[in-house]
Amino acid sequence: MLEEETLSESFAKMSLQDKLDYVDHEIRLLHQFCKQTGYSAHKINEFAEPFVVECQKGQRKYSFRILSLMTSIVVLFGIVSYALVSQPFGQALVRITAIQFYPLYEWIQIHNNDCLVKNPLFVDQYLTEEDCQLCNPITEVKRISDLTEVQFVEEFMQTGQHVIVKDGMRDWPESMTSVTIGKIKEIYLKDPAFFDSEPCDLSTNLPYRDVDEFMEEENKIKQGYFISWTNCIKQTSKAMRRFYKRPYFIPSSVEMFEQNFIYFSKKYKQKEIVEFKTETAIIILLQLKGRSTFNIFPEDLCNTSCIPIQDTLNEGQILIAMNTHKVWTLDIQGTDGEENIAIGIEGNFN
Repeated sequence: MLEEETLSESFAKMSLQDKLDYVDHEIRLLHQFCKQTGYSAHKINEFAEPFVVECQKGQRKYSFRILSLMTSIVVLFGIVSYALVSQPFGQALVRITAIQFYPLYEWIQIHNNDCLVKNPLFVDQYLTEEDCQLCNPITEVKRISDLTEVQFVEEFMQTGQHVIVKDGMRDWPESMTSVTIGKIKEIYLKDPAFFDSEPCDLSTNLPYRDVDEFMEEENKIKQGYFISWTNCIKQTSKAMRRFYKRPYFIPSSVEMFEQNFIYFSKKYKQKEIVEFKTETAIIILLQLKGRSTFNIFPEDLCNTSCIPIQDTLNEGQILIAMNTHKVWTLDIQGTDGEENIAIGIEGNFN
């Protein structure tokens, strides 16, 4: 009994490594004793099974603790990151931190890349002469009413044929179909989503260099004018969607993009052409007020295979220009009427 107490005290004073070495030594002696006694390897494994099971339980508990800890860290990091980037203070903090780290690691190249890891199987869709053959039979824009989703897919999406849907806004509320520049201006100046919106691709014959200034001064403008821009900021493009809705004939398989292109003109007699810049498969032009002349013309590579098309889009009509192979470009010019409002949106499909 005294020897056991002395051994226990001695074992307790050992370092962890000494304890492991001691246990390992004892197990080896026990294994050697069993072999000398005549036990088979199978029998020795049976004797050792309770110890092995306990060890495996310990390893599983340890692995579970590590996994739980790592999961908690990842979740916590995700919550903190989301909280940071969704708040102006957090966004500023992230930018300052990134700038401080730049001398240590040049992250700007990664930031500018679309993909973090290159896909060796990806082939970019450059326009080819073979693509140009697809637009050869398209010589006009068809006009149709009561277009169904199935008909739109089979006759236009699959063939690349352009179409004007004459009753495209038939299910729209009056607040959308009776819109004017004045009504848009009134909402624009009151809704915080439009404040300091910084639109893209602003084009106008007026001396203004931002849309806010135009909206504030619009009722003072005496000359005929045109102005166009693209709402490329999410909150602004989302706020602009109160003036239109998804056309009834567009199937759910078509993904509608957030940004929108806006075109205003009033008493403007010059034939100023504005390009609707897009690289999507479906170009949609909504004629909310007045009427517009539009041109759908091929890219330079396809000039010999495809012919340019010009037509007029009247109030309440919707133009769908199919551009699956990036063959076409669309531009618009207003007529010399009282007011002209057109909105361009984009869509894609697989």
